[in-house]
Parts: sequence; C-alpha cells; structure tokens
Amino acid sequence: MPLFKDFEIRRCDDRGCTPVTVSRSNSGIFTELGQRGGTYFLRVQPFDPWPGGGEEGRGAFMEVAPSLMSVYVYYGRCPALVEERP
Repeated sequence: MPLFKDFEIRRCDDRGCTPVTVSRSNSGIFTELGQRGGTYFLRVQPFDPWPGGGEEGRGAFMEVAPSLMSVYVYYGRCPALVEERP
C-alpha cells in the first residue's frame, strides 16, 4: 500500500493547463511528485535546510518533463508549493 494517496496536479503553460496524476514520495530532504506510469516528475524542497533559506530554500523545485525525444528541465522557487492548507 502506498504511503500517500495519488492526486492530480495541473501543469500550465501558454496553451492552458493539463492535469497529471502523480504519487508522492520522500527522497532525502526532498518531496517528489512523480507521474504514475509516466516520466514526468517534480522534486520540491519542503523546508529551509539552513537559516535564512537562500535561493534553494523552502519551495525550491526542479521539474522534468520529457516530450518525444527531448527532455525539458525547469527549476525555480515557489513557496506556495509547500504551504500547509487546512
């Protein structure tokens, strides 16, 4: 039985949004969201590993999205990714 329930995220670009069903897992200090049965994944840093955070602090992420024979890697920081919600 998986530790976390699968859920849907929406990947958005200039042409609109596409739903992607992902599962969540932990890998060291990162939280990983991976497409079930696919190749898309998102790695997120859920907390600041050192005082003051810095560019790679809470909400830093790396997104990997293959398309045909290409792979697109995007990285940035979005603290909203790790906000706690009721």
